[in-house]
This record gives sequence, structure tokens and C-alpha cells, in this order.
Amino acid sequence: MKTGYLMRKIAIRNSDESIRNRLSLMIQRFFADKEIKPNIALYDDGNDFLENEKDTDLLIVDFDGKNKSGLQIAKDVREKYMTSMSFAADSEEMR
Repeated sequence: MKTGYLMRKIAIRNSDESIRNRLSLMIQRFFADKEIKPNIALYDDGNDFLENEKDTDLLIVDFDGKNKSGLQIAKDVREKYMTSMSFAADSEEMR
């Protein structure tokens, strides 16, 4: 396995367990082709993420959430860690 910096720690926050698991599997398959084993943490709660993740390289969140929206989590992360962010969304209304 390669041990370069490329996306060492990835956090997925989604209120739907099946989506969290599918995203995790897709990421694992992507990195397996590159012989890199990512560290993937799964969360269904925005507060749990904010309490436990401090050095995440990539955060994937849904816009809806149990106690915090994805945008609120992004705002909290930005205030705490001053990191750059990118957003992607998909919905029926956008098609």
C-alpha cells in the first residue's frame, strides 16, 4: 500500500445509513485501484462529527441532517479550522 498524503482521512456525515455505506464502499474501491487504504469515518450526526474530527482531509455531508444541516456543519468547520470548501449537490429540483 502507498502511504502518500492523498486523502488520508475522510469523514462521511449522512443521516441515511445505506447512503453512508455506499459512499464508503465507492471511496474504498476508488483508492484500492491506487493501492491506498483511506481512513473513513462514518457519522449520522453533525455534532458527533464536530466533536471527533479535527484533521479530516475530506468531509462529505448531506444537506439535511438530524440536528445540523450540512451548511451549518460547513460553517462550524470553517470557523474552527479555516479550511477551504467545495460544495456539490444533486436534487430533482436542479435537474
